[in-house]
Amino acid sequence: MRFRIICQPAVFMRRVALEQAGYLDETFHFMLDHQLWLRIAGNSKILNIPSFLAAARHHPAAKNVSQSAGFAAETYRAVDWLQTDPAFAPHFAVDRRRILGGANRLAGRYLLDGGQPSPALKAYGKALYYWPSYALKHWGRMAFAFANLLGFRRLETWKAERSAQTRFMPDDPRLKHWPGINLTPDT
Repeated sequence: MRFRIICQPAVFMRRVALEQAGYLDETFHFMLDHQLWLRIAGNSKILNIPSFLAAARHHPAAKNVSQSAGFAAETYRAVDWLQTDPAFAPHFAVDRRRILGGANRLAGRYLLDGGQPSPALKAYGKALYYWPSYALKHWGRMAFAFANLLGFRRLETWKAERSAQTRFMPDDPRLKHWPGINLTPDT
C-alpha cells in the first residue's frame, strides 16, 4: 500500500488467488498491476523470495517512461481508491502518511522521468512531508530535478546517456545472458 512497486515479471500467483481477488481492473491503464497485487494481498498471504526472479527494463519506448505523466496521475487515482475501498480504507487510515509519502515519491519519479522537473519537485516535497525517511533515500533524484529547474539542461543529456547503458550487477550466475544486464564492470 506504500507504493513500493513490485517488478511485474517477478510476480507469481496461484490461480485461486487471482480468481478470489478478481482480474485486472481495466479502468486503470498504468497502475492496474499494482492495484491487482493489492487486491490479492487483501485476500491471500504474500511471500517475498529474497532472490532475483526477473529484471525490469527501462527504455524510452517502455510505457512507464514514454507515458510517465499518466503513471503519476494514476498513482494519485490509486490513492483515492485505497481511501474509499472498504477493504483498504481502515488500513489507509492507520498508515496514511507512509502511503501518501510513497505515492508522492513514486509520482515524483514518473514526473521527472517524463521531463517535468517542477511538478516532480512538488511531488517530492509532499513525499518529504509525509514520509521523510523514505523520501530522503531518493535525494539524488530530487537534486537532479532541482538542478534541471536551475537550467542545468546538460544533465538531461547525461541522464539519458547513463540510463541507456546497462547497469553493472554483481556476478550472479542466475543472471548470466539476461538482456539488459551487464555482469562485467566497465573499465
